[in-house]
Amino acid sequence: MLIPLDKIIVDKDLPNPKNLPNHRPLPRGSRIPRDPVVVNEGEMFLLLAGAKKVNIAKESGELNIECLVRKTVTYQEKWELRLAEEYHSSLVTPMQLGKSFMKYRDTFGITQQELARRTNITPGTIHHYESLIRTLAPELGEKVNSGELTFKEARSIADIDDHVRQKEIAAPFIKGTLSSVHVERIVGLAKSSPELSVFQIIEEVI
Repeated sequence: MLIPLDKIIVDKDLPNPKNLPNHRPLPRGSRIPRDPVVVNEGEMFLLLAGAKKVNIAKESGELNIECLVRKTVTYQEKWELRLAEEYHSSLVTPMQLGKSFMKYRDTFGITQQELARRTNITPGTIHHYESLIRTLAPELGEKVNSGELTFKEARSIADIDDHVRQKEIAAPFIKGTLSSVHVERIVGLAKSSPELSVFQIIEEVI
């Protein structure tokens, strides 16, 4: 349905770039903006998802935008839309997103596979974000939030059980002396050969 942009109001729970210190999307890869999802509230339409596409339309000077209109939305459905929006917007840190996935699943008692079906986010992706909360050393979680450790590096390092070993492996990535291109091979060798030092692992991989 074609909706006038001036009739769309944004749900206060949607991710907002102003809530981030640098006001910029997080570097999580390029994603196609989601089609807006709105619910009819009298003369206005409440935006539940697709804020990026709405913003692009406004910046382009368009007056209307095609939206998926819901007559009603349950509390659980609204939460699911918000989770998908947090993921696709790239405005929420990986640690925040992992916590959001876990909180939703704990509240409704559903599996990662069921959440994936409801949000169109792959089960593997949900698992990786949750692993940052469940298995990554808390100190490294702080490095993810600060941007010193990338999501790719963190999710790979989280596969290592021992927190001390995690921090040893993470150190060269945090310092910037190693590229994230090598993280999966380094973590794989660290897991298969726990007797090797970090220096020996790097020598073997690089």
